[in-house]
Amino acid sequence: MDGMDQNHCRIPYLGTQNQFSNPLSQGITGIKEHGVGFFIYRTVGTVKKSAEFSIFCILYQLERWLERNQCFPEELFIQVDGGSENANQDVLTMLELLVTKRLVRVIQFSRLPVGHTHEDIDACFAQVWSLSRGNACLTLDEYRDNITTKLQHTKIPTTFMDVYVIPSYTKLIKDCKDQNFGLTHKMPYTQHCWRFEAVKASDNFKFGCKTTYKAYCSDKVVEIQSKIKSQCYSLVGQYTGLEPYTLYCPWYPKRNGLEGNIFI
Repeated sequence: MDGMDQNHCRIPYLGTQNQFSNPLSQGITGIKEHGVGFFIYRTVGTVKKSAEFSIFCILYQLERWLERNQCFPEELFIQVDGGSENANQDVLTMLELLVTKRLVRVIQFSRLPVGHTHEDIDACFAQVWSLSRGNACLTLDEYRDNITTKLQHTKIPTTFMDVYVIPSYTKLIKDCKDQNFGLTHKMPYTQHCWRFEAVKASDNFKFGCKTTYKAYCSDKVVEIQSKIKSQCYSLVGQYTGLEPYTLYCPWYPKRNGLEGNIFI
């Protein structure tokens, strides 16, 4: 799940270096559902890029799954970029609610780190931009038709949807959030991977959902820290001032250093 640069989707778009003096900026959010296709959600003015819009896109995509399969998925894997509309308390709260209500048994949510390289959905947006670049486009309908028609000639099945109004999800869940839960997307406290799993309700999991998190999706990563060269241990660090560290990434929270089913 990702968004497109607004500079690439202004209307009118003249296809040259010339620019319209008062353009209409669209908001383009894309979801790539593996094995199904590329879904484009477009907004204009009435809906802003926000946590509520990200929640809408996730829930609507689940509704599409339900229509196709007559059931919800057992497990859901969501990968997003690190934009504030995706990495926030509201999105995580809604995902936990989905598991609590048993619509999905397990949800694993991961956000890409700052400075990440391009992922597969960027290739879809590259197709959109390359198809529209150099071609004048004066109206919203023309932009949509231009993209959907030309993407039919690629191997990317594409669905285009205009969104003009969405529910206020944040008002729905505002009293359910832990108000002390505020640093999980702030450096250096950022947690890139979250897991919500349906379990039997108990004293530890009163609503039947076990929520855990870890720093990165991988169990082991290499972090690079900028240090004074004389304080570095590695030859690379002594030469560049960039010291690599191996970081092990266990799931949290855990009690007494033990993992498993002893979560609090």
